[in-house]
Amino acid sequence: MENADDILDSNDSATIESSDVYNQRHEEAQSRREEAVAERLEGENRLRERIGTSALKFVWRQLLVSDVIVGAYVLAMLFMRREVPEGIIVGWMTATVVETIGIIWVIARSLFPFRDERRDRDAEGDRRRG
Repeated sequence: MENADDILDSNDSATIESSDVYNQRHEEAQSRREEAVAERLEGENRLRERIGTSALKFVWRQLLVSDVIVGAYVLAMLFMRREVPEGIIVGWMTATVVETIGIIWVIARSLFPFRDERRDRDAEGDRRRG
């Protein structure tokens, strides 16, 4: 029984031709794999852009609605000549700031995960380990 290296080292034309065919097929398969990876990455980037844009639009709309509701409340209190409770304003401002920073942080972390040694992959639930 011949060793695979002996066959590849053989000088007969059939072996050389089959080796060339094998190498060509291997290169084509490698090229198709690389193209598939590139297409997947391009698709992920398009999806990231879509999700990021949609999320930011949602945050903007939610903050606008919150501002309108609190503004209407403050105007109603002023119209009724009542004092606007301090806790309402502090709570509204705190919630707005925390919500904005939190949502943008989550979006940024999911779109652009850290790739360093301190990354906590178990906490992130990252199955790709990339």
